[in-house]
Amino acid sequence: MPAAIAVVIVLGGACSSPPGVVATDAWSPPVPTGSPAGAVFMEISNGLDSPVTLTGATSDDCGAVELHETTIDEAGVTVMQPMIGGLTLTPGQSWSLAAGGEHLMCLEPAPAGDTMRLTLTIRGAEDIQVEAVIEDR
Repeated sequence: MPAAIAVVIVLGGACSSPPGVVATDAWSPPVPTGSPAGAVFMEISNGLDSPVTLTGATSDDCGAVELHETTIDEAGVTVMQPMIGGLTLTPGQSWSLAAGGEHLMCLEPAPAGDTMRLTLTIRGAEDIQVEAVIEDR
């Protein structure tokens, strides 16, 4: 009997698929009506055996979506700018898209609802659908 159980466990493990690229805890602070842009934050994890790169996103809730980074310019001023080349995650790596760092910027946001739907563009994996909750944190 123990041998049969071992076979079932091994076969069960062989049938499972890798977790892939996963985005969790996606959210966006409320944007005042008429605001030209709003940020979107989340945790993104690479469960694959190869590197992947988040290159951007699309959303019907935004005129455009850009991947941004926060840097310090020559004058010592903190500025947000488009991130050239995307955000690469090595196998098993997780990264927080957060205020003060890398984040998605929703340009020309639609009137606020309870959520915002986005499609993350991932080089090296399938694009993934994300629903960001609109809330203050």
